[in-house]
Amino acid sequence: IAILDVVIRSVNGIDIAKMLQQYNPRIPVIFVSGVEKFMSEAIELMALGYIRKPVELDRFELLYCRAMALVENEKRRKLLELIELVANKKHIQLRLSSIISIEKVLRKVEIHTTKGNYTVNTTLNEISKNLSSSFMKISQSVIVNRNKILSVDRTTVYLINGEEHVIGRTYMKQVRVMCKDNSTENQ
Repeated sequence: IAILDVVIRSVNGIDIAKMLQQYNPRIPVIFVSGVEKFMSEAIELMALGYIRKPVELDRFELLYCRAMALVENEKRRKLLELIELVANKKHIQLRLSSIISIEKVLRKVEIHTTKGNYTVNTTLNEISKNLSSSFMKISQSVIVNRNKILSVDRTTVYLINGEEHVIGRTYMKQVRVMCKDNSTENQ
């Protein structure tokens, strides 16, 4: 949830909202301002609300509760996202939230989930096209679900099912940054 003043020293809250929406178009934005002339711009950005200063707590609480409901709804939507695959000549659907890791083994791809493992005859790149931002590639042959990581050290990612995957040298910096982002998101 972004709660922004329209005028923030040298930066414009409207510009910050635009940047945030590029990163996450579904982010609920609430503007607070003593200036009404920016209200139309805020509405164009699909802001959840525009509160005039001095802030009325009842109005703020109402908008904040709506924003929280949107965030919870987004979490539920992500839990229900599916990927369709062909495993053992059968079409299957897996919830993205149940996938722990995806690993290239010889010419096949193994998908490790909370309910079991599936072997599919496709490429890692084809599967990665259908994954959400919760997934990250940690080596040439492994993709992991960031939400299923127990810990990360300098060279290895440890997952909730006991799997350990070595981080590829070219992916080390990216993995550190994404894991740092993930730990601040979960706080």
